[in-house]
Amino acid sequence: MSKLLLLLTLLLFVFTKTNAQMSPQMEETVAKYKKLIDEATNPQDKIKYALELQKIITGKSTMDPATGGSLPTNPADAEKLKNKKIEELKQLKKSMDTSTSREDKNKFRLQMMGKDQAIINASKEGSKHPVLQPGLVNLPYAAQLSIDPFAHIDTSQVSVSFSCTTTRTEPNVHFSSQFQGSTATAYMFKQNGIVRVVCNELPDGGNNQLAVGSYHNLSGSASSTTVQEHVGTFKGVSNNTFIFNFYYNPLSNQFVVGADAGTINPQDKPSERGVSMLDFGGSNDPASWTTPGGEKPNKTNDHVNICKCTKTANGFSISYSGTFDGVTQSFNCTIGNPVPSKYIAYIVPVVKTDYENWIPQGSQIGTTPPENIATTSFKTIIVDKAHPKVDVSSSHPFKVKYSLVNVSNYKGICSNYPTLSNNPDTKKDLLWDNSLTAHQADFDNLDIQSNTISSKATNGANVVAVVKSEDYGAFGELIADVTFQEDGKELRAVNNYDNGFTATIPFDKNGNQIADAWEKRPDINIYDRKLYKEWDEDKKPINGNDGDDIALFDEYRGFAVKDADDNWLYKRLSPNDKELFTIAAKNEYSDEVRKGVEGYTTFNHIKTYHFLYDKYAAFEPGATSLYRRWINFNSPLEHKTFAVVIDVYTGPIVKIGSLGYTKSLYDKKFDETHDGAFFPADVNYVFIQQKEIEELEILTAAKRVHPLCNPAQKDGSAPDVCYEHGMIKHIAHANTNYNYHIDAATLSNTIKQNVTTLNSRLLIISVTHELGHATHIHHHHGPDDSFGGDEYCPTRYWIDPSSASDKLPYCTTHNDWTMAFLSTAWNPIPSLPDGKPYKLCTSVDDCFHQLDLKKK
Repeated sequence: MSKLLLLLTLLLFVFTKTNAQMSPQMEETVAKYKKLIDEATNPQDKIKYALELQKIITGKSTMDPATGGSLPTNPADAEKLKNKKIEELKQLKKSMDTSTSREDKNKFRLQMMGKDQAIINASKEGSKHPVLQPGLVNLPYAAQLSIDPFAHIDTSQVSVSFSCTTTRTEPNVHFSSQFQGSTATAYMFKQNGIVRVVCNELPDGGNNQLAVGSYHNLSGSASSTTVQEHVGTFKGVSNNTFIFNFYYNPLSNQFVVGADAGTINPQDKPSERGVSMLDFGGSNDPASWTTPGGEKPNKTNDHVNICKCTKTANGFSISYSGTFDGVTQSFNCTIGNPVPSKYIAYIVPVVKTDYENWIPQGSQIGTTPPENIATTSFKTIIVDKAHPKVDVSSSHPFKVKYSLVNVSNYKGICSNYPTLSNNPDTKKDLLWDNSLTAHQADFDNLDIQSNTISSKATNGANVVAVVKSEDYGAFGELIADVTFQEDGKELRAVNNYDNGFTATIPFDKNGNQIADAWEKRPDINIYDRKLYKEWDEDKKPINGNDGDDIALFDEYRGFAVKDADDNWLYKRLSPNDKELFTIAAKNEYSDEVRKGVEGYTTFNHIKTYHFLYDKYAAFEPGATSLYRRWINFNSPLEHKTFAVVIDVYTGPIVKIGSLGYTKSLYDKKFDETHDGAFFPADVNYVFIQQKEIEELEILTAAKRVHPLCNPAQKDGSAPDVCYEHGMIKHIAHANTNYNYHIDAATLSNTIKQNVTTLNSRLLIISVTHELGHATHIHHHHGPDDSFGGDEYCPTRYWIDPSSASDKLPYCTTHNDWTMAFLSTAWNPIPSLPDGKPYKLCTSVDDCFHQLDLKKK
């Protein structure tokens, strides 16, 4: 519940008590409700009792103020009536605005208020602002306003400007916000000596005592940042929802003020975006208030921000600064300043194209050249409103104070560098550049480590604010406040793009805290889509399974990656192409693992980034995985991206008959029911059995094809089916079908002499195969089970040295290939025996459309 609502409740009670003529019975009822309000601990209950009391005193709880009839008691009917009245008012307002006749304008105005034409006839002839209600008088720079609940009419210029900053620190949470607003079309009116200023967008029919409502919105800016340990940083930006209310009663010496602003989180999906309210409420000390009986109330039990409230020549001034219950706020407001500045201050880039094309960067990673210079520069100029294209800065000396606000302070300098073990920095990602120190004479006590820098009193036009980035995803805003030497007046500069009070760094017109320059790159081309930070719908390769489990902001901020020689490089990823991170758990056979990953990229066009050792990743909170696999550990987003870890195990065989398998984070039943198909986020590791490959697939095969192997001479390790019982056919087939020259008599020795080569090749193809399972491709289910299906698909099994079957197609696409592989005549890494490339199948098993990197 906001402080503003509590203050309005308090206001309502005092107003009714002040203005009502009460009988002894009514005084007893009021005392009863006052006690209920004072003793209530729930703000909702306080409001409920106050509203009930108001209805009792006014006697209008069921009266239609427009017709005098009864209001509907059914909430749905009441809502329909209210909406109908609002629509009628809108039409009357439109008629009044478009009418060219003064008489017609007054007629429509009176209809809006539900009054009779006779009121106009009773008003003074020729009055600019006819008195439409008893006791209602105009204030300077204001127009009439009815206090009927649904009425509202034209207003003249009344300026209101306010600003508020808030910080709150709790265990593991830090919150900060700021908002500011202004309007030149507020209602300011006085009735029976009470002054009110109201800037709401629509009329409020809930209180017959208050005149509220204006179709003129306040304009301003609002932002908020919440940093929560173990969760991340959440930023809110203005959603153009601003409210301001002011109440002054000289009879009771009451000042009450309230302001609200709304923010949204641009990281949320549009369908999930909610509005977070930033608010301030305050009053002068209730102990100084007076009541008709002369008694002074005690300070309210609920905390109220005690403001300094003073009358000025043209209106009022309100200010507050203080801390309560861990919340620090400052609030300043000026009401009724009738003389706007004749000048506009603009904060502009020194070189427009440089600013618009600038992309933030951190310190250099490896040998990757910088994308652009690390700095971007701004200046402030003054123009006369009457001649907005003429720079008059030199003829009106001014001081300028530049402030860096809402600056990111992400961990590290990109999504995964430096590693967590190297304590990545959390300093601000945008700083003043060291080059400013060469111009000390133009500044007032220059400190480039602070958030603000100020020029000398007359040097504002000569000072350039140079900002450097320390992070590849850095973001912040620059504010310029101007003070004129000639009269001391102050202005906040606006940017020359949308007249906002800040310049975003980098240039970010679509408001997602991602550099527009990157989004507009020809290979990226997403600017017009206005995507949010956590968007993840990469299309290519197009197979209906969009996304790669890497959020847009992480792709933009980029990653430190390794080249084939294990050297660091920096890389921004693509929001159009699916990408995958892989890790070799050990150095042994790491070259085979890397080549297996490259083979995976070749057949499915998924771009891969490979690391040696899991030290370049991290364990996520609550991790149950064997290895570190969390790869975007420096990301400010909640979403986590995981690499696939590949472990070549050289110990004793764990699972006989399996070259390798993909192990999930879950139990054996989960693995079995998913048929080898997992999302990367669910993969514990890919397990490759080196001993199974070498001993059972290669060395045992050497025995099986030996000419002396037959049923009468078995050595116990060879199967019943040997050289004389079928395998000779496959050697002949391979020679005939693929133009090989395999010698059956020497094949056994050839295998033994090339164990290292064969072991390496089979390791590589096994890694390629298992990565398919780690990206949601299940086993083939063709006529010959996992050995069936499209022969060009890398998911299909083909090596089976235990079989002598001559049944088609098992013979030609399994056993013949096995003989070709064992003889070293065919290397299965780049292509198939017929020279054609591997390709994921698109029929029967349809592995291509199973491929999926993002867990939905």
